Amino acid sequence: MILKPLPPLNALRAFEATARLLSVTEAAAELHVTPPAISHQLKVLEDYIGFPLFQRLHKGITLTEKGETYFFRIARQLSNIARATEAIIGDSAEPRLTLAVPPHFFTGWMVSRLPKLIPKNLLANVRFVDTVRKINFDTEGIDAQIAWGSAGWSGLVCELLVDDEVCIVCSPDFLDRYGPLSNLQDLGRATHLHGGQAYRLGSRVRCCGHRTARIGKEPDVYSAIARR
Repeated sequence: MILKPLPPLNALRAFEATARLLSVTEAAAELHVTPPAISHQLKVLEDYIGFPLFQRLHKGITLTEKGETYFFRIARQLSNIARATEAIIGDSAEPRLTLAVPPHFFTGWMVSRLPKLIPKNLLANVRFVDTVRKINFDTEGIDAQIAWGSAGWSGLVCELLVDDEVCIVCSPDFLDRYGPLSNLQDLGRATHLHGGQAYRLGSRVRCCGHRTARIGKEPDVYSAIARR
């Protein structure tokens, strides 16, 4: 059977990551390239197939109807290629564990403990993927993940690894504006801003009995999760 010409593989990888994450920036970080490189590959693919795959919005992007259809058709095929490659490598190599880890947890806690966690002769068979997002174990070829949160991931095995201790700090100007801050209830008067990877203090506040000073929603623990 003669195969028809295929789109450039790099363009397909860029499209799959961008469509899955709906973010050029996050796709670039995952593939270890720059956002302009991702945008270039997306244009290459759109020029190749002859229609737009994304709709550019004021804030972010979304898939077009054809782009969504194309994504669902190729995502599983790319996953099958990855699994087939892993399988053929596995026939002649030691089994490999792929572990997703938040980068700040890996550098701040895990690196110094690796010799105790993983025997030196097995370390080469462990592949680390740095990410803080939720993993799809069915399509991404990842065996387990260290994530921030507690039990409650449906269909997954979850084990508590370590509690996460957090310290609240502020600038003198902040203290002058909202102070005095003598207890956690006082924080309820302040405006709280955090990014997607920031620590959330909700459960810690509730555990201390200060329900009126609720700041976040996520527990302050790191857990290991894997498919059942």
